[in-house]
Amino acid sequence: MKRLTIATILLTLCMTAFSQNFKFGVRVAFNLCQIDGDATGGYKKGGFNVGALVSYPFSEQFSGQMEINYAALGARNTVEEQIVNTGYIEVPLLLHFAPTTSLDFGVGVAPSVLVSHTTTENGANVTDIIEEMNGYRRFAMPGLIDARFWFNPHIGFNVRFEYSLFNIRKDKISGSTKGIFDYGQYHNVLSFGIIWRT
Repeated sequence: MKRLTIATILLTLCMTAFSQNFKFGVRVAFNLCQIDGDATGGYKKGGFNVGALVSYPFSEQFSGQMEINYAALGARNTVEEQIVNTGYIEVPLLLHFAPTTSLDFGVGVAPSVLVSHTTTENGANVTDIIEEMNGYRRFAMPGLIDARFWFNPHIGFNVRFEYSLFNIRKDKISGSTKGIFDYGQYHNVLSFGIIWRT
């Protein structure tokens, strides 16, 4: 019994010391979205991006961060009155570099799973038609560039650019544009958010 108590105390102390290095937080952001390759342009579609994060400092200047977010993406074509709404669960993985205590920059990727999709044209729901012709891939992999300005150690303002590394549609379609690796359609997102962390 005495050994079990000592082991429990030591384990608790180790876990407390280890967890003190981790920072936990939440991010709430507003997305400005478009889909490159859909024959229209401009960040005309809005959406929210909300989730939780955990970061770990490797040194005074470098840290790693993992998030789990819900991201509302898509596009709006005002000429054809088409609205594309796509919802993803994202798991961004980022490496941050902090030249100062109030500013840091990050790069990474965000493996994503499509959880919802609707497309309307002139007010009519054409989601089933889109899915039958050439729907959206279930999995996506955007790349991220991130910048954060910290008002204090706990609250910061975040600007993020997100771009699909691979075609988000099941195949190439009319109007496809050249992406990083191939022709297709690609989410192109500017995100502005607030972060709170421990």
